[in-house]
Amino acid sequence: MALRDRLAHVAPTPDPQKKEPSKRGRTARVSRERILDAALKEFAENGFEGATTASVARRVGVTQPLIHYHFGSKLALWRAAVELAFNRMGSLLQGIEEDMQRVDPSLALRTLVRRFVYFNAKHPEIGRLIVSESSSDTPRLEWMTEQHIRPMFAHVSMLLQAGGETGTLKKLPAESVLFAFLGAVPHYFDAAPLIRKLYGFNPLDPQRVDAHAETVVEIFAAGLLSDDE
Repeated sequence: MALRDRLAHVAPTPDPQKKEPSKRGRTARVSRERILDAALKEFAENGFEGATTASVARRVGVTQPLIHYHFGSKLALWRAAVELAFNRMGSLLQGIEEDMQRVDPSLALRTLVRRFVYFNAKHPEIGRLIVSESSSDTPRLEWMTEQHIRPMFAHVSMLLQAGGETGTLKKLPAESVLFAFLGAVPHYFDAAPLIRKLYGFNPLDPQRVDAHAETVVEIFAAGLLSDDE
């Protein structure tokens, strides 16, 4: 009931039979994934040093002790959030090897590029977090590289190499291809405030995401596919 509709602005008498859910009950219903989603955004926006477990708790609407209860420390929370991010990214590569072998390689490549663009538009915080951690040589970067980035890059590099050996793809340095791609996709969405200032639109709008996906597909399909394709 709106405040203006209450008679004489008097609050209604509480029903003794109706109990409000306890704070403990509310926090117990907060899922681990919701906490990690909030942690991803917090670490992406403020970096590891600037983020706090208290700020993550505020994003979710729980108490700070609950964060410590589930994760123990800020570093453990960061690692769990990174694990979640790379688990989500791993789905992008599922089936791509079979697609490269069984269907038109050009179609498989275009499909992978589109997947990556739409994934980063949906989760811009993941690219932002990786870039933030990549700018300094820290134990966190060492852990993230060995646990997640190196295996993923090795997988994609293997696909590029196999494509080059079969004549499907041009023989280009994998590191140049990968980092050019990262600049064209995650950074585009991470730089949304700058793009709004420069061009007057939000790159996360669905139509703009579609347009960027097609642009990146054309650039990388033309750049990677062998001239014989």
